[in-house]
Amino acid sequence: MKMKMPVRMVDVARRAGVSVSTVGLVLNNAGSGSRRVGKETANKVRRIAEELNYTPNLAAQQLIKNKSAIIGVLMDPRPSEENSIRLSEIESRARELGYHLLVMHEQPRPEHVRECINELLGRGIDGLICVHHVYPHQPAMVAKLVSAHIGNVIFYLY
Repeated sequence: MKMKMPVRMVDVARRAGVSVSTVGLVLNNAGSGSRRVGKETANKVRRIAEELNYTPNLAAQQLIKNKSAIIGVLMDPRPSEENSIRLSEIESRARELGYHLLVMHEQPRPEHVRECINELLGRGIDGLICVHHVYPHQPAMVAKLVSAHIGNVIFYLY
């Protein structure tokens, strides 16, 4: 079975008969700056993007903006109603601010915490929230591991 390639801005541009930069201006709502796109053209681009089921390539946007809009969350692996409520509240606030969460549940082994942090950093997170840890020395270890890569780390210990 052949996999279908995702629709790219260039595909929308070809179908609409406009430049890729015009598509970018329209789909990123940036057309009100120094370069304007006519209403008719903008509507045509949006319609074609919808017909083609265009979705933005978040990895490409991350490369261009040097920002992922992803906050890593490192959580205690023990299931609890309190952790579910905390995670829901964190996610709600993050979405309000235009961020998404990438949640990892640490296991009670220091090497697994390091693996989780490396995975989160490899995904280009913009910040890290650590919610309760099994070992008391973990905040210092986590801070040491991430401080060279990101400056936004929050520890929520209860």
